[in-house]
Amino acid sequence: MKLPSWETLASISTFASSLIAVAAWWVAHQTIKDARLYNAMNLASTLANRFEDMKLQRKEFATALFTELQKPKPNVERMIPTTCAILEFFEDLGYFTRRGLVDKGIVWNHFFWIIERYHFALTEFPPNKINFLEELRRIENNDPTFYQEFEWLFETLKQEEVREREMRYKAQGRNNTTVTYRKPSYQRVLTFLKEESNLIV
Repeated sequence: MKLPSWETLASISTFASSLIAVAAWWVAHQTIKDARLYNAMNLASTLANRFEDMKLQRKEFATALFTELQKPKPNVERMIPTTCAILEFFEDLGYFTRRGLVDKGIVWNHFFWIIERYHFALTEFPPNKINFLEELRRIENNDPTFYQEFEWLFETLKQEEVREREMRYKAQGRNNTTVTYRKPSYQRVLTFLKEESNLIV
């Protein structure tokens, strides 16, 4: 039997080394991917718990917002003391999501219906439809970055809402169904604010 040449053995060795390198890269890639997913889920859980622990701030904010919305001329400045904690939470959540530190699908699942209702109440609640966010920016010397992460998060989760509904319809065999974003009704937002105002702390 003829033994393989040194050139053949060298080629086999090089090929085997390449396979080992690829396998090592794949294992490392999967490990990093799994670690990122774990960290993202862990951060999302931490944020959900943090929001749950903010019942007092949520109660005060929803009460102040609901009270001002019932007035002929809502006064944004009266709301400032109760606004910061909640909107700053949503700013943090938006920043973490935009940077990819939290999976937007997880954020949609945990927070969208809350963010959606707060955003509606803050920007287009009838009959005045005053935009509290714009008024808050005006108070802060027209700073366009003021609560921009909250705005970005709302728009991003709107798209995620449409995508999730499309997937649900396709799973039901309704492939030709046109999916568009539907705003929450006035009554649903009103009910939400009342529920937040009645939180037990």
